[in-house]
Amino acid sequence: MAVIPEEKKLSKKQFYLLSFTWGLPTTLAGCLTAAALRATGHKPKKFGWCRYYEVGSHWGGCSMGPFFFKQKEPSRHICVHEAGHAIQNCYFGPFMPFLVSIPSSVRYRAHRLRRRRGKKLPPYDGIWFEGQATKLGRTYFGEDHVFHEAQEQKTNTESEKPE
Repeated sequence: MAVIPEEKKLSKKQFYLLSFTWGLPTTLAGCLTAAALRATGHKPKKFGWCRYYEVGSHWGGCSMGPFFFKQKEPSRHICVHEAGHAIQNCYFGPFMPFLVSIPSSVRYRAHRLRRRRGKKLPPYDGIWFEGQATKLGRTYFGEDHVFHEAQEQKTNTESEKPE
């Protein structure tokens, strides 16, 4: 599909500029979802350049611009992957829902249904948009990105902090 550079190309400033201009439709959905969660007492946390909220259990995550929403169970991989989708939003902009978000949601549901039926599953990152999200998340934020606030060790990226 679309070629996104595998090396880090966007600065933090470009990330936010693109998220709130070219990627505005998905970012607005994220803003509204974040506002609803804030109103219900959920506290945002920070991962890389994104804000995220933990909601529910055993469901994975969902990215909407510079916001993502994930299960409460600790998972560095989910944070890295969802942050990768945030980078994709900067490249795909208004096409993000059609190229990535909707197909990703449908694929997640189909993957879950196949698992419940005991069928063999292909690798989750085996389809281009999921694999690309994971690669981008690793490129920009690293698999070793500090995840828990208690681990105040800084890696080569910003650490995650509650807001």
